[in-house]
Amino acid sequence: EDWEEGYKCYKTEKEAEIISKQKQSEVFVTCFSEKSNSMLMWAHYANSTQGICLEYDFKELIENLDEGCYLLPIFYRRDYPDYSQKENEKRKIYTGIVTKNMEWEYESEWRMIKIDSESREKIRIN
Repeated sequence: EDWEEGYKCYKTEKEAEIISKQKQSEVFVTCFSEKSNSMLMWAHYANSTQGICLEYDFKELIENLDEGCYLLPIFYRRDYPDYSQKENEKRKIYTGIVTKNMEWEYESEWRMIKIDSESREKIRIN
């Protein structure tokens, strides 16, 4: 849903769909939260509270990121950004990936992102 929002600036819906599918194969994302005790998140993301929580040291994650890989906080907004402006394509993609509606602010989310049109390998976290 958020992804599609970022492609409203293209001429036709078909063009946006083609570009979206191409870009999705080049974008790798994983999500983290600053909170481990939110019952809403446990219900949404942990098999109805049956999952586990893994903790990471953000400082260590940042120090060991692959080249071209970024760890960014989510920006919670009432409205989505205006994608109709002529901007760098990567900037549009990053903005779309790190923007969520205010309703999700309780998640305190961060996302690790890598855009790589050359490689189809998954990102490794050491």
